[in-house]
This record gives sequence, C-alpha cells and structure tokens, in this order.
Amino acid sequence: TTIQPFVLQSCATAQCHGGDKAGSFRLMRPNGGNDPSSYTNFYILATYANKDGKMIDRNEPDQSLLLQYALAKAVAAHPHPKVDIHPRFADKNDQQYQSVVEWIKSLAFPQPNYGIVYELPGSAPPATAPGGPGKAPK
Repeated sequence: TTIQPFVLQSCATAQCHGGDKAGSFRLMRPNGGNDPSSYTNFYILATYANKDGKMIDRNEPDQSLLLQYALAKAVAAHPHPKVDIHPRFADKNDQQYQSVVEWIKSLAFPQPNYGIVYELPGSAPPATAPGGPGKAPK
C-alpha cells in the first residue's frame, strides 16, 4: 500500500519503465488493483540486478537501486544511468525514502526461492542445460 504507489508513480510511468521507452528494465502497469501485476512487479524488483547492484538489496537496504536511482545525483552512490530524471528524494532523510528502507528491511532474509521462472522483460532467455530443459549435463 505504500511501496507500490511509489513504484508506479516513480518508475513504472508510461514515460519510463512502464512504457515503450523502458529499455531493458520494464515494469507492468496494473489495471486497477491487479494483484498479478503487483506480484510480477515485486518479483522483478526482487530479482533484478545490474553492475550497480540489486534493485532490492536485502543485505544493505540503503544501497538498493530502487532508492539510489530515485535520489538526487549529487547524493546518490549510484545515480540513475543514461537519462536525467527528476529525483524523487532530495536526500536520505526524506520520509518516503525512509519508508522504503523500512519496507526492504521487513522483507524475508535471505531472499526466498519463490519457485517460479520468469524471464525479466528485456533480458536474455535463461540458459538451458545440454540435453534440453530439466536434464542435467553428464
């Protein structure tokens, strides 16, 4: 109820990661209170990582890219790459920034295996073991 509106209003807009200009990181725009879209977005955020780090870093919540990319460039350890965005947070003292940190801290640790396979939009397909899916290499 707190984090999803932040993500939808900050990251998953049609002009950013919820539209055609999303690049290799795309989120879903839910239709109303669409739980499948909400859960898919959570899974994407929970599993996405790049050279800067993890979108949700359960080890170091302050280093989560979800937060870093929303900070002003002058204070971010990892500013949003490639495009200039209007920062959502001026600094780490912002109340909503702190709410996101607390939410990340409340997540299960270590990250559970959700038991699903989902190819992140814009990512390469998962590697298949020799002999086909589900078969171990000899």
